[in-house]
Amino acid sequence: PKKFILFVGRLSYVKGPDILFEAFLKIKNRDQYALVYAGPDENMKGKILEKLSNLPKINNVFFLGSVTPQVRDFCMKNALLIVIPSRREAMSMVALETSILGTPFLATESCGLADFSINKAGYICEPNSNSISKRLNFLLKNPEKIFITGKNAQSYVRDNYTWERILLEINSDLNVF
Repeated sequence: PKKFILFVGRLSYVKGPDILFEAFLKIKNRDQYALVYAGPDENMKGKILEKLSNLPKINNVFFLGSVTPQVRDFCMKNALLIVIPSRREAMSMVALETSILGTPFLATESCGLADFSINKAGYICEPNSNSISKRLNFLLKNPEKIFITGKNAQSYVRDNYTWERILLEINSDLNVF
């Protein structure tokens, strides 16, 4: 699909792929976008497919399964937006991976990514389908915001999360003693 929203990660309860599916069902102009899941199944794909089978007019939800790093990066680079609907997570590595490619993310407040939102480098919402769909509706009506946030995210990761930056901070901390 030309315009797609991407989920990257394990299809497990904690990662919230079911929350994203419910949110996708609620967005306006849903037929203009696809929802793509990339990652191994951990007992969630069947539940989502069961719900999907009761909605025969929806044919824009795709499951890629486990993908190579190259395919993952290709999908991230070409997605309109990455959604990280986790119920709880210390810090999402997917956020760093997609940000460095210039594709922004929408994550739940349970992902440890508030600093991205503060720096206009990502979007944060509550970990439920209503909050995610509301934010998606706003963003999909404002694609220029998505593009700008993607550029901000890329700069933010380069400035704060590269190995060089981390080593500088560690050395700086060691010199304090």
